[in-house]
Parts: sequence; C-alpha cells; structure tokens
Amino acid sequence: MTAVIVFITSCKKNVFLEQPAANPVAVFDEAWKIMDERYSFFVLKNVDWKEQYDAFRPEINDQMTEKELFKAISDMLKTVHDGHVSLISNFDTSVYTGFYIPYPRNFNLINIENLYLTDSAKHFGPIKFNIIDSVGYAYYHSFNDMISDSDIDSLVDALHFAKGLVLDVRANFGGNSNNVDKLCRRFIDQERIVYYERTKTGKGHGDFSDPRPHSLKPGGLPYKMPIVLLTNRTCYSACNDFASFMSTLPNVTIMGDQTGGGGGLPYEYILSNGWHLNYTGSITLSPSLQPIEQGVYPGQFVFVEPIDEIQGIDPIVDSAIHFLRK
Repeated sequence: MTAVIVFITSCKKNVFLEQPAANPVAVFDEAWKIMDERYSFFVLKNVDWKEQYDAFRPEINDQMTEKELFKAISDMLKTVHDGHVSLISNFDTSVYTGFYIPYPRNFNLINIENLYLTDSAKHFGPIKFNIIDSVGYAYYHSFNDMISDSDIDSLVDALHFAKGLVLDVRANFGGNSNNVDKLCRRFIDQERIVYYERTKTGKGHGDFSDPRPHSLKPGGLPYKMPIVLLTNRTCYSACNDFASFMSTLPNVTIMGDQTGGGGGLPYEYILSNGWHLNYTGSITLSPSLQPIEQGVYPGQFVFVEPIDEIQGIDPIVDSAIHFLRK
C-alpha cells in the first residue's frame, strides 16, 4: 500500500478551485462534483456516476461524524475501481486495492534473494543484478528509486557475454516517469513513440483532447539481445506504462501475470475540509492507441503456486531463464 501512496503524492498535479462550505453535505457534494467533472475513466469503465450519487447521498447528513463521512466518500470512490483514486485525511487513508489484492502474488522477494540475488549479486543504483546460467537477471523494485545513465551503462556492460536479460519489475507500483524514460532509451535503436495521452478538455465524461504522442530517442548503444520482462498485478502506474511500451519491441517477451493497470496521470484536489482527493485526470494509450488502464497482458502466463513459495522456488524466473537459454 505504501508504494501506491508514494507514487500518487510524488507525481500528481494539483488542482485548486474556489472552496465551498465544509459541512458534511457540502463536502460530499464537492467530492462527487470534482470526480464528475475531472475523472477520466467513467466511459471506459462504464460507471454511472450519477447512480453512485443517488445511492450514497441519502446516507449523508450534517450530524454525521468525520469518520462516517470519510467512509461514505471512500466507499463511493471505490466504485470506479481505480488505484489512483484515493481519499486522505489526518486520521485515515483510503485507496482502492482491488487491482491486486484478490489475485495471487506471483512474487516472493525472500525467495528471489535466496535463489537469484545471492551474495554475488551486483548493485547498479537501485537495480540488483546477477548472472544465472549465462543469463542476466535484474530486479528493479520501484520507479521511484532514481536510476542514472551510468547505472544503466553498468547493467548493459555486465550483460556483454549473457544470452539475454530477465528484467523483473514485479511488485513495482510505479513512481517517477523519468526513470521509465531513461530505461526505455537503452532498448530502442531509433526514435519511437512510447505512449499517447488524452487530457480532459471539458466537464463532460467524454470531453478529451486528441491523442498527443510522447516519443523517446535512443540513449547510448541499444541493448538488442532477447529480453524477458516479468510482470504481475502489482506492476502498476508508471510500471504499467513501461510494460506497455516494452511489449511493442521485437526482442521483448512479457512473462508472468498481467499488470495491474493505472493508465492515466493522477491529480490532487484539496477538499474544503482539508482532505486530499486524488483522481485520474488523463488517459494513457499504448503506441497502438489502446487504453492501458486495465493492464498489459503477458505473452506467456506463468504463475507461482503456494507450494512453490513454500519450497522457495520461482517458476516465473526459471521459465524466463529457460526461455532465453533455449
């Protein structure tokens, strides 16, 4: 949970409007209205937001406590099923976790460290790396952890004699998009469009700009050997963006489970009572102009069963290494 909150607070945009009254009824109406006019995925997710207002509004009155109001607004916000949508007060935080909580973890860091990132592992900034059976294995925990060009240079240099790279971004809740761009630049040999973005242009649920392309140029000599990118449901937000772009490269195979989604830029609005309302205010599209809010599917589904975790093994990493050696 912490990683999701860190991402939201580090990359959001702030929106300030004229503040209405701070009594419970006014705060509820304010929260609903901001979402109604600013949130980006009502159409894609087929959410009837007026229907949610009609369902929750009868519960709201000016005699209710702060905690009762917080729960009511939080429950309403969760109906959009979006991990970027949250409510933060001085006494509680509410974030939708349904994009990963109901699903198998398909990742165990202790097993990864015991099997693959042993004492012989190297550290290139936040990237942990080892050579396993002539294949490079790199684990990157969070795009909030800053990487430098020299870190990536060291990683590529260490892969000189390897048959390929297993790049593990499971349990990566996203973070700083600048780190996504830096990493992507080392895997391309020409300028490429990495994603498109549509932003809100009006208060209607379908009022958006035309798709605006975001492109990157190569940064250094590109790594052209085969790559297997490992993902799971907790690969979210900026990590989801990274998986979307990598999936378009001819030398990349995605393996594991689908990503958790989070295909839009989070914004922040401060309600009149001081609570922070975070919401998604744009739509991110893949290079093929497909929304990625619902996640990116792997080319090969591979899972870690409970018995695998108990035995201390990771079939996803093993399958990736076998794939590259083959």
